[in-house]
Amino acid sequence: MEPTFRKSMARLHTWAGVVIGSLLFAIFWMGTLSVFDREIDRWMMPATRLSSAALQQPVKLDGAITEQAQRLTQGAPQWFIRLPSERIPAVELRWRNAKGDNERRYLHPQTGALLEHMETLAGTGFIFPFHYSLHLKWMDVGYWLVGLAGMTMMLLVVSGAIIHRKIFADFFCSAPKNTCNAPAWTCTTSPACWPCRFIL
Repeated sequence: MEPTFRKSMARLHTWAGVVIGSLLFAIFWMGTLSVFDREIDRWMMPATRLSSAALQQPVKLDGAITEQAQRLTQGAPQWFIRLPSERIPAVELRWRNAKGDNERRYLHPQTGALLEHMETLAGTGFIFPFHYSLHLKWMDVGYWLVGLAGMTMMLLVVSGAIIHRKIFADFFCSAPKNTCNAPAWTCTTSPACWPCRFIL
C-alpha cells in the first residue's frame, strides 16, 4: 500500500480504470449499436428488406401464413407470430423445436413465402444481449459482471475526484498561452471529466 491515501487512490484509479474501462467500452459500444439492432438485422439479412408497399396492405393470418407456420413448426405446441412494422417489414415466426432451442424464420407478409434464412444472430441476437449479459449465461455471471463494472465506474469517478484535488477549479480554466495555472494533464483529464456532470 502506498504511504498516502491519495497515492493509493491513484493506483486504484489507474488499474481499475484500465481493466474495467476496457470492459465498459465494449458494453457501451454494444449499447450504442443496440439502438439500431433491428436495422442491423435488416442489413445482415437482406431477404427481409421488403418494399414499403408490402407494409401498406393488411396482413391475413388465416391463409398462407398460418399454413406455412404449421409446416415449419412441425407440430410444436406453441408458436409466436409478430406482425410487420416499420422496423421489421416481414412476418416473424418463432417457436421451440424438439430439442428446446428457439427457432426463428421470416415470412413474406402477403404470400406467406419463406424468406431466405441467414444463419446470423445479427443485432437482436448478438449485439443487444451482449450489452447487458456479455453472453455469459453460466449462473448469470454476465449480468453480475455488467453490474459490477457499472458500480466500479462510480468508484473510479470518486477516486478520480480524490486524486485530482483541484480538478473542478482546473476544469473551468483555459490555458491557451500558459496564462492559467492548469497543469499539462488538463488536456487529457478535462475530456474525461466533461461527462461527469451527467453521471453525478
